[in-house]
Amino acid sequence: MSNDMITENGKIEQLQKFVNIHFFELFIASWILGVIFYTIVGFEAIDELCAGMLLVLFIFYVFKTPEWRINKVLLFILFVFLFYLFYSIQIKSNTIKSIFMDFIIQLKPYLAFFCVYHIAPKFTGWQRKLLKDLSLLIWFCLCFLGVSQLFVRDVLVTVMGHPTVFAATVVSVSLVYLYSSNYTMKDKIIFIVMLSVGLLSGRAKFYGFFACAFVLVFYFGTAKNLKLNLKNIVAFVGMFVAVLLVAWQKIEIYFIQNLGDESTDSLARFALYATSFKIFGDYMPFGCGLGTFATHASRVDYSPIYGEYGIDYIWGLSKSYSAFIADTYYPSLA
Repeated sequence: MSNDMITENGKIEQLQKFVNIHFFELFIASWILGVIFYTIVGFEAIDELCAGMLLVLFIFYVFKTPEWRINKVLLFILFVFLFYLFYSIQIKSNTIKSIFMDFIIQLKPYLAFFCVYHIAPKFTGWQRKLLKDLSLLIWFCLCFLGVSQLFVRDVLVTVMGHPTVFAATVVSVSLVYLYSSNYTMKDKIIFIVMLSVGLLSGRAKFYGFFACAFVLVFYFGTAKNLKLNLKNIVAFVGMFVAVLLVAWQKIEIYFIQNLGDESTDSLARFALYATSFKIFGDYMPFGCGLGTFATHASRVDYSPIYGEYGIDYIWGLSKSYSAFIADTYYPSLA
């Protein structure tokens, strides 16, 4: 091996070490401020700030590597999003501010995933131990809070803002523990025990997630067990049925029941799902554009699409009270 190659490998190793250190710091900040204490801190732009810092780290990494390689799938996704950005501006789907806001919000998770995938950070032993200890410490606090909900009404709302936030926090803490562990049977059991605290949130969707997590962790275990065979097909069907059973209440409310009470958030969500099919049919093939329907940006500058389809009178979807506009995901694809 030549001296030049040794020097180059040394530079890449130092670059990776630099990335690992700063990604860990960014991960801790994002996790603590963007998930655990998000509602308490009240800094709503924390995820955008962390995503921006991750993007800077990614760009730094790319330009410091000899070949400047960028994932082709990421380039394709960027092309698709840029197309929809210009398409939305062209058809004037909403104000420029709302269009760009929706563009950033929708692109952010894809960008974060591919940035992390590309820089491939690795946590050291002490970093994993720190994450594991932190997750256990936070979990004990969440456990106390969850049990308190059984005796003190609305304590989750008072402290966390909403039971859903509590459930999401439990999920994040449990997953961080599992990631930081050695993935032994003991670790899997502890993970499920930690995750079970989220059941105290009383959210039907969490029940479904819990059932799914239980099957995936204990039955499939590792990726090599995910094979297409009769045994796994039966297991997947069983898991699907289990999720349906525990989350049936929500499914029934959203899609089956005759929702006649216009003062419920269930009607708003049902209306979003039902209207999304009409919008997709009317705006084939590219949809009604960014910042128009079932997204946060569509309520910042109230989208005319709600009035166009006659759902702007529904509680939670109206201009005067639009709190439920972004409560669903799939309708936003219209």
